[in-house]
Amino acid sequence: MKFFILLLVSSLLVFGEVIVKGDFVWDDEALVVNNPLIKEVSFLKYAFTKHLYWPKAKEGNFWRPLQTFVYFLEYQLFKLNSRIYHLVNIVFHAVVSFLVYLVIYNIFKDKFLSKFVSFLFLIHPLNSESVCYISGLADLGMGVFILLSFYLLLKRNFLFYFLSILSFSISLLFKEASLVYPLWIGAYLFLFETKDDFKSKFYKLIGFIGVVFIYTWVRLKILGISFLGRGLVGNYPLLMRLEVLPQIFRQYLFILLFPFNLHMSRNVVLFDKLNIYLVVQIIVFILILCVLIYYSFKNWILKFSLLWFFIFLFAQLPVFSINAFLAEHFLYLPQIGFWIFLGYFIKKIKFRRWIIIFLFIYFSILTIFASSNWVNNERLYAQVIKYEPLSFSAYNNLGVIYLYKYRDYRKAEELIKRALAIEPNLIEGWLNLVRVYYFKGKLNKAKILPLRGSTAIPAALSVFRRPSIFLISS
Repeated sequence: MKFFILLLVSSLLVFGEVIVKGDFVWDDEALVVNNPLIKEVSFLKYAFTKHLYWPKAKEGNFWRPLQTFVYFLEYQLFKLNSRIYHLVNIVFHAVVSFLVYLVIYNIFKDKFLSKFVSFLFLIHPLNSESVCYISGLADLGMGVFILLSFYLLLKRNFLFYFLSILSFSISLLFKEASLVYPLWIGAYLFLFETKDDFKSKFYKLIGFIGVVFIYTWVRLKILGISFLGRGLVGNYPLLMRLEVLPQIFRQYLFILLFPFNLHMSRNVVLFDKLNIYLVVQIIVFILILCVLIYYSFKNWILKFSLLWFFIFLFAQLPVFSINAFLAEHFLYLPQIGFWIFLGYFIKKIKFRRWIIIFLFIYFSILTIFASSNWVNNERLYAQVIKYEPLSFSAYNNLGVIYLYKYRDYRKAEELIKRALAIEPNLIEGWLNLVRVYYFKGKLNKAKILPLRGSTAIPAALSVFRRPSIFLISS
């Protein structure tokens, strides 16, 4: 209990600025501020039968009813007090970190390793996206119930096994990426568990697979909510998506060790044909992977760490039609495997105490600065543009702020035009540009804009008080 309190206090210290100053940002406005499902008890049934953005969008592939249900409870008790929403996220993160400690200690029986990994996980800056972003609750909820499920499974008791199955079922209602969990259970049982025979392991695994089938059947057949949706990544051929894996893993490794330029709109360089740069990347990536696999046969902790990292990241790789090639919050659970091996390596170093002190101070300071970027939309979008100048969504959304909050029509026009220069088909951008010209008294100029359909301009003007925000979810 003392260690949990330490984790909670530490979490409040490094992420606390969003409690004091934090507002609703980006998707938070759709999921909380303007979400009718959380405001009326009679609408709550739709949270369990419709996708996450219903009724704002006709189609969607995010079925996360428990995320909406938590928002419902928060709204009923505290309305739109953003501090409470941020506090709840921070508490969730502290619980996840404590469960990391329990899981690692139960497997390795090593207090140093379990405390090191859980504390490093708690304070690492890349988690600012999941913790400080109210919409990041999906990752936090998934983390709590996946780790709780695994911890209960380690107890080797029939009642705990049943509760483990139940916990896994709950995690699926927070985020569909939990579907990879049975892969991890299978890997753990058949590669690391030595006390059970093959038959017992198989029967344990069947329970988790059964939950996957039931979840899939309910989602597809009863509710009609697809897994595929219309993710940004799905617009590209599969081979092109696979070719960028070396870039993705290189960025992830850099984020884990040197988390300086954190932001929400990361991109990769796409190649439409083979070239020497791409070939070299692929060869180096395959060689490194082969070396890691080779040494994992000699070191079971390396094998455990690699499998954890790759299995929990698998559902969020661009082999699937997801909404981004890579994102910092995709590493929320996978990073645990990386920290386990780092902790194992540091434990063998003679002067590990000073290394640990340095790491904790280094990451804590970076996290305090990273979390400050989530205080409001202006900081958030400016941070994205600083490191990703091709983020059309950040330009468009920042333009909306200058249009409605500051009434700075010149700056709003400049930003929205930048968004359209990057993504000419961004209908939200064209609609916002119409609104800019309306406020500037230049409606004739708006009539020559290449909007889709003859009713687009009247429609934009009829709702000119409602900005068109480009949402990014995952």
